[in-house]
Amino acid sequence: MLAAGDLHIWYRLTEGLSPEEMAECRSVLSVEERERCERFHFERDRRDFAAAHALLRRTLSRYDDRAPAEWTFAATGQGKPFIADPSSPLRFSLSHTRGLVACAVAVSAEVGIDVEPVDTARAHRDVAARYFARAENAGLDARPAEEYAARFTEIWTLKESYVKALGSGLSHPLDTFSFSFEGDRGIRFAALGDATPAHWRFALGVPTLAYRLAVAARWTARVPCRLVLHDAAGANLSLQPVRQSFTG
Repeated sequence: MLAAGDLHIWYRLTEGLSPEEMAECRSVLSVEERERCERFHFERDRRDFAAAHALLRRTLSRYDDRAPAEWTFAATGQGKPFIADPSSPLRFSLSHTRGLVACAVAVSAEVGIDVEPVDTARAHRDVAARYFARAENAGLDARPAEEYAARFTEIWTLKESYVKALGSGLSHPLDTFSFSFEGDRGIRFAALGDATPAHWRFALGVPTLAYRLAVAARWTARVPCRLVLHDAAGANLSLQPVRQSFTG
């Protein structure tokens, strides 16, 4: 069961999924999800879509009596998905990239999750200058060149997780809020116009050195928080995040 301040993250690497495992993933998808899956041109994208949505369904069923195939979803006007049954207190967010899928689940909290590969081609200073806050760019420029791509990805995933929790998507200006890093494990968050920054919690994890995973959650009141990362393949259960802001 999930307590009021619990935030559980489940992730899985997908490169090694067998045909039998993929058949099991597809078996729990809705008709609409299967149709969306088949629209992807590349098999690896179909694999990750099916694995992500199956992971979400199976994860939700860990905290509820219904079977994975029985979940139904709707979306807000801005595209944020939610459980169609209004009696369910569960809130979730889902993310996938090539080779990695992840979801976050909490009770009565707004959550967002993002996973990204550490990509030196994408981690360009021009992109950072366009989308990141001034303080974030200053921190990035102070990093050694060999660490730039990893730190860029960490900031990007944190930003994506925040706007996904808000439900506003990338229409929310990314330079109006910022993240900085304190010591070896701390994250500090600042946002223009946010009246309740202390209600937000963030965490950053490293499933493998090739990826970063970030999660954001907002409760309506300050509550004791407990975050747990789970590898859905069964290894490294309760892996702790590299960084978090759970001290408020």
